[in-house]
Amino acid sequence: MFHTFFDRHGEGKCVYPAIALYGDRKSFEGIWQEDHFRHGKLTHRDGRVYTGDFNRLNVDRNGKGVCVYPDGRTCYGEWKNNKAVHGKYDYGDGKVYTGDFKDGHRHGKGKCVYPTNHPNFRSVIGTWENDDAKEGFCVFRSGNKYNGQWGKTPGKEGGNQRHGQGVCYYYRRVSK
Repeated sequence: MFHTFFDRHGEGKCVYPAIALYGDRKSFEGIWQEDHFRHGKLTHRDGRVYTGDFNRLNVDRNGKGVCVYPDGRTCYGEWKNNKAVHGKYDYGDGKVYTGDFKDGHRHGKGKCVYPTNHPNFRSVIGTWENDDAKEGFCVFRSGNKYNGQWGKTPGKEGGNQRHGQGVCYYYRRVSK
């Protein structure tokens, strides 16, 4: 490959001016290959920081990486075309989802564990579609359990709706 004097190749840091040409990129520090990001830390003007692998032909997050958001959310895992496809998403409030993603949403097989102060749920393990649980096993805060289909996502406003076929297991405390 032909390199000019200005091609970035190897380790280095670039700080971007605040102009539209560079989008919301603030700085990149890491390994460059043929004037493209390969692996390193990309800081955005809104405070997001991604550390990991990049697509060789553009600045897309591609491969293993971690994205930390300014509000405390963190996404660890596999990235493709700038979107998480598999990994762990920590919402920063005690809720953690581990599994598959599509277009930035929980989609495919996954498990969501809710914080101890959540009013309804402990966990949901199953199949997700566009951020909604579609089928799976849920443990409620009360100790009750449900295995079956969902009409809406547990934990969302209007959620807690078992819909379709399923089996409920009720927990009953026995007093002496």
